Amino acid sequence: MGRRKNKHKQEISPPNENRQDPPILKPEKNSKIQRDLKKDTSDSKEVDCITDIPKINETGAMDLQNEISFETYHPSSERFTGREYYLYSLCQVCKRELVKKVTCPKCNLISYCSQEHRREHWPSHADLCDAVVAVCVDRGVKHIMQGAHNLPPDKFRIFRFKNMIDCETKVERPLEGWEKEMFIFPNVCGICKEYNNLVVCINCKHNSFCVGHQEKSNHSQWCEHVLQFKLIVEDQSKFGVVRPSIPVCEIQPALPKLSDINCFFQSICKYLEKFEYLQLTEIATCPLTALNTILKTKTELLSTKKISLHIVGAESDFETSNLEKWEYYFLHLIPNLEHLQVEFIGPELNAKTENEKYTVCKQCLIRNKSISFKFYNNLYHLCSGKSKPDLVCVFNPGLYRSTGFNGADTWSPSITNMLAYGSPVLVTEYTQKEILMDIERVNATRQILLKSGPSRNPFSSLKPSLNFVSDEESPVIFKNYFHCVM
Repeated sequence: MGRRKNKHKQEISPPNENRQDPPILKPEKNSKIQRDLKKDTSDSKEVDCITDIPKINETGAMDLQNEISFETYHPSSERFTGREYYLYSLCQVCKRELVKKVTCPKCNLISYCSQEHRREHWPSHADLCDAVVAVCVDRGVKHIMQGAHNLPPDKFRIFRFKNMIDCETKVERPLEGWEKEMFIFPNVCGICKEYNNLVVCINCKHNSFCVGHQEKSNHSQWCEHVLQFKLIVEDQSKFGVVRPSIPVCEIQPALPKLSDINCFFQSICKYLEKFEYLQLTEIATCPLTALNTILKTKTELLSTKKISLHIVGAESDFETSNLEKWEYYFLHLIPNLEHLQVEFIGPELNAKTENEKYTVCKQCLIRNKSISFKFYNNLYHLCSGKSKPDLVCVFNPGLYRSTGFNGADTWSPSITNMLAYGSPVLVTEYTQKEILMDIERVNATRQILLKSGPSRNPFSSLKPSLNFVSDEESPVIFKNYFHCVM
């Protein structure tokens, strides 16, 4: 169904060479952004861009080092092994900052903190390194990024994608996620795409620029989030991926006044370790975004006994993971609601293993509250047996893409089916650019009037990932960052 939750990471979708981008909305007003990056005169070749960096949430960012009030939640130390990442500013072996950078002398794409780590990693890197060299020989260039200088954004995306495909063809095997990132997120000037003689931001120590180009960048707006992503990668490489305990939101006697995801967790949690908190926002974003949509656009549902949600294009690692989130952050927050039915529909779901009976908490049992989950391993328009929804939710779908599941255009008939119920349809995206393209795609299928948005979603995830689709606007993305209601 055109899903690509990880397209900015492991699964990189080919850019559309002929696509015309829709007009971009004016950005929301923020606190003063310091855009002048000044070159450091030391030998480190760094620039300073830390002053007055705006926070992701305009209502005030949460101090993750401070305690907030919640009595029963204690941070979980449980971790699991995640995948390997590539960041050109970190050693590929130990993920430490490159104080003394040792770059691979053959491909010039990957770096290490020492010769020892370069030699240690060589068995994992050798075949791809040889492929990069072979592609350069075929093209008659010294560096695979030669030819990228001053390319416009869409052509630069095509250039990077072609680099990845050409090297994958040479190596004769599918590239791993970190190997794809070598080509998708190379170390080049953020303005002109030059790969030589770069200066690096003194704060995040990641984004690079040519001398004289740093003042043209909007990097200061995103610098702290780039740094946050680096810290997540470093933390995961040392300790594994965070698997936090899910704090229980008590059943509310009255409808909550929701403002944003920061304030929500401030009201229910006491202790929050930074990386746990970021992961919790990614867990809670879907139910809180759905609930906020009902609060804003269909308040009559708040007095009903039963609500039915359709989650279209659901995936096991996002919408259906941590199922208790739908109980704690939706069912518990609507006093009159007795039963919540959530139906997950997506071709990548394993309906047999996921259709297990769910038991609600003691609070719900006492108050006769219940929740049921149904899983359909199918495309939305082909799924029979689903109930009439009160709200259809489509999280980060990429509706604008002409090819989706199994390379086919599966969104057109599903869009028609989603709108046929006459219920509100919530659509979210990683970026402003994508939500506008989604709306354009829906309008091409059927003319619609928006009930809300497109706008920033106050209940988006705060956990950053790197951006490929529109990195000229923002180097990082967040799940459910923009939303609209149709």
